[in-house]
Amino acid sequence: MKKIFLRDELDDYTDDINPSVLNYLKEGQVETFEGFQDFDLIGFDWYDIWGDVETTGQILIYLDAKDLFFICENEDSYRAVLKLFVPGHPNNQTLWLFFRGLFKGAIELMEGIEAEVSRIDDDIADGTEPKLLDSIHDMRDRVMVINKYFRQLSLVLDDVCENENGLIDDRTLQFLSALRNRAEHVLSLSQYLRDYVNQVRDAYSAQIAIEQNNFMRVFTIVTSISMPLTLIVGWYGMNLRMPEFQWAHGYEFVITLSVLVCAAWIGFFKKRGWFD
Repeated sequence: MKKIFLRDELDDYTDDINPSVLNYLKEGQVETFEGFQDFDLIGFDWYDIWGDVETTGQILIYLDAKDLFFICENEDSYRAVLKLFVPGHPNNQTLWLFFRGLFKGAIELMEGIEAEVSRIDDDIADGTEPKLLDSIHDMRDRVMVINKYFRQLSLVLDDVCENENGLIDDRTLQFLSALRNRAEHVLSLSQYLRDYVNQVRDAYSAQIAIEQNNFMRVFTIVTSISMPLTLIVGWYGMNLRMPEFQWAHGYEFVITLSVLVCAAWIGFFKKRGWFD
């Protein structure tokens, strides 16, 4: 018998599942894979990686010689299993088709994410904006969930392929082994994406540092030029009898002095390459 139902409905299957196993399943304590003499228990956290990654729910799978049960934590995970469930096949093949469906479109999904991260990376070269940082954080969270999702699926398939109790026939086991190899490939891609997003985030931080340095450079230039001019203004603004006040060219002298000070500082900073 094959069936998909919610975890709250476990009591309806007391005739098919041992009561002690039922209580264990109700608690949701199954982690990846647990093999017993007469049955297997498979558990993993499902995420809507093609939509809102915050949508999640645990999926438990019970497999014995005659039954295959998909036990879902909530309606979201129930709909996900229902979408991937292929009736009309033996239990082992149905299990393989279900896992194969979990990986369908994964490569295309990550290629699209890679293109989006690359676009953000190019935009950073044009300057930092708050929306870019928000996009990086959103992408980082998404990639982390995808990496976690495929990592646990890879671990599940590793354990399922051990088939210590012989519940899975040899032909299906070959299919599952091939799927396990694909899972490892998908996992390596997700790890690459995680590293790529971290590199883009570091590039954004470096760009912020560059922009801050440029701002401080301009601030230093303006301050360095204005300080001696302020000193000149303060000097000649004192209410004292100064010889320059009686000099016919005193006004022109102050103007020339101010211009020379500005020119000297500009030449100094230009020589040091601060205007490059």
